[in-house]
Amino acid sequence: MLLPQYRRIATVTRLKSLRAKLSGWFRELTSFLTEYYAAPYRGRLLQEKRDEEYLIQLCCFMELLGVENPLIYYTWELQAVMLEDFHNWHRAAGMDKSPFSHVNCC
Repeated sequence: MLLPQYRRIATVTRLKSLRAKLSGWFRELTSFLTEYYAAPYRGRLLQEKRDEEYLIQLCCFMELLGVENPLIYYTWELQAVMLEDFHNWHRAAGMDKSPFSHVNCC
């Protein structure tokens, strides 16, 4: 009577072990396929993200450039946060030094 119960426990243990192995294998397969299909587009997505960030920074710094900003109500509070990234922005735009005399970042 104990033997069939022992077999059942052993079978359940083996099934749990197999399930864990398959779960890990499917997780690795999913990770591999995600990387395989996303890799060609990763560079373009990063470029688009950078372009969006530059557009937001441009909208925030329009007043500094002397252009009237129709978004000033929405972007005024962001200027303090964006000033930290101003140096990276003007360096990426090809300017060695800050184009503004009143903004010292370098």
